[in-house]
Formats: sequence, C-alpha cells, structure tokens
Amino acid sequence: MARSRMAIQSGGIQAAASYLSANETPQLLIVEATETGEALMGRIAALAEVCNPNSNVILIGPENDIMLYRELKELGLADYFYGTVTTEQIVNAIETVFSGDTEEHLARVIAFMGTRGGVGSSVLAANTAHRIGQEFKDDVLLIDCDLGFGTAALTCSVEPKQSLADALAQPGRLDETLVERVKLKVDDYLSLVPAPSNLGGDYDIEVESFEILMKIVRGMAAYVVLDLPHLWSPWIQDVLLDAANVVLTTSPDLAGMRDTKSISDIVSRGNKQAENLTLVLNKVSIARKTEISAKDFRNQIGYEPAVSILWDPITFGTAMNNGILLDKVAKSGKITAEVNKLAQIVSGAAPLSKAEAKAKAKQRGGKRSALSALKFAR
Repeated sequence: MARSRMAIQSGGIQAAASYLSANETPQLLIVEATETGEALMGRIAALAEVCNPNSNVILIGPENDIMLYRELKELGLADYFYGTVTTEQIVNAIETVFSGDTEEHLARVIAFMGTRGGVGSSVLAANTAHRIGQEFKDDVLLIDCDLGFGTAALTCSVEPKQSLADALAQPGRLDETLVERVKLKVDDYLSLVPAPSNLGGDYDIEVESFEILMKIVRGMAAYVVLDLPHLWSPWIQDVLLDAANVVLTTSPDLAGMRDTKSISDIVSRGNKQAENLTLVLNKVSIARKTEISAKDFRNQIGYEPAVSILWDPITFGTAMNNGILLDKVAKSGKITAEVNKLAQIVSGAAPLSKAEAKAKAKQRGGKRSALSALKFAR
C-alpha cells in the first residue's frame, strides 16, 4: 500500500462514469452507490461503457442481497460490500484482487556485468537506468551489487546512509519497508540501493538473501537494474540466468572477446528468455589499429554487438569526476545516442509518443502506483 496513489472524487457511481469518460481508468476502482434494483444495474452498465476492461471494480451498495452479489460477480465485478465497510475488509479485497498478478506485472530485471574490470559497465548501468526512467516515465530501481567497490552513488551524486549490505545482513527482517529505508531518490523516476561507501564489512552475499531481495524489489518498480561486480559466484550466476536481459560490457580486445564468449555460453544455455543477451563494445577506437572489430566478435560469439561506444575520455571523465550523468554533460551526440539506444533495447518496450509520455507523466503524479485506487464516496 505504501506505493499506492489514491484519488478521491465525490458523486457516487454516476460521477464515476462521468469522470472516467474523460480520464484513464485506474487499476482499481472502488465506487459507492446509493441506487438499487434496475437503477443500480443501469448505472453499472453506463460505468462499464467507459471503464477499461482490464481494470478491477469493487462496489459498495445499500442492498444486502445474495442474488445481487452473484449477479454482480457474473458481470465481472471484483467484489461487493453492503453498508458500512471496515478498513480490514477493503485491504483484504485489494489483496485478493492483486494476488493473482502474473510475471508481466512484476519489474523487468536487467543485469549489467563487465566481462573485465574497468570496461565501464557500472557507468552504463547507472546511465541506462536513468534513461529508461526518463524515456518511459516509470519507476526504475538501480541496485549497486558491488559491495566492496560500488560507484553508483558517486555516479548519481547521492550520499548513502545505509546500503545493500545493511539490507542483506538481516534476511529475516528483509521486507519492502527495510528496502525503502535503504534506497535513495536520484530523480523523479530513478532510485538507488547503494553499495557501502567504506570497506570493512563481511560482504559475502548469500543466494537465499538475494532471492528474498529480488522478490521484494520486483514489486517496487517497473524496472530493476542490477549493477553486478566483476566476479563469479553462485548468486551472480543465478541472477544472470533469471534476468530478462543481461547486458555484457566489454572492451574490443582478445581478453574481452574470450570472457564475453564464456559468459554468453553459460547464459545462453541456462537462460531461455528470448533475446536476453545484449553486448556493448565500450572504448571503441582507443587503439584503432589493433582492436578487435564488431564483426570479429559476431563471428566468435555468435551475435552482433548491439551498441558500440567510442572512446571519449572527456565526456566520461567530466561526468564521473563531477558526479553527474552523461546526458547532463552532453544532451546530444554519439555517446548519448548510444545510451538511449541501449535503454530502448533492454526496456523491452515500444517507444512512447510525445502525447503518451506527457499523459503518463501527468497520470503518474510524480509517483508510480502499483495499485492506483480511486474511490467515489457518497
């Protein structure tokens, strides 16, 4: 309920139909009616004409009639309550409505990993997460999983007070409230669960703890972007095999090609999601005469690099050393265009038109709603 956005209108079921004729239907509509009999059914029919068929409707009415209840259920209403309704009844009804949420309603998980240290995977993870939020006007949660040397907080210019290590250290208490305390707001759409800012702790991640974390955070945003450290362990392998998209960042050299193929082979065998591997060639043209080409990568690993980012130490250095994101340094240009392209690819979504983006931002009201509730009171 902490992520829900509630709007309240007065006027009952007739006002609900009038409102929805000019506004988008929320995921959940709780409407209170005073009508009975044929008048009630007529109002419901008028409401159905303007209500999105994928939305859920809970009705509160004045009649205590089992036959009415059955008729309303047959019409597709999620639930019906008579007379005065308690908070517990409403909460239980909402939980029932959304308990059947399928995979498509949970966050899309995008895992970034560098095939070697220093290839720029963390910078790309943070900037891609930012661009996804800006482009699709939806919540993105970036999790810095490099507990020893994570840099996402520096990239996003935020000061951690608690970290991912604090959350994972208490698996028995790990819930949405704890994650909310740890995460930091970066902008209107992007939030960050940072890595510790200092060394000194026990930073081993247990598979079970990370699985609990993932179940929680997938209900907290539309996208979860994981910035993975350059190491190999059971929990990292599990992440790569479960993610909707795995982004491998590498440099155009022989070691990068070898490690890309090794990781790609493991992910391809174990992760059956279509088109889940995305390869990024970074620092292209740093050594034009000796570097390995995109064509050579394709011939060796079996798929084309989706994005190639030119070596640009000024743009990247300016962003990293000032704690700002790349599109604040260069709003246009090849680097920004490639990051935007990467965000579009890994999002798995069609681009929003200007009108759609404007409408979505307006409807969102600054905060994504997992269970947007709209109640029309008498």
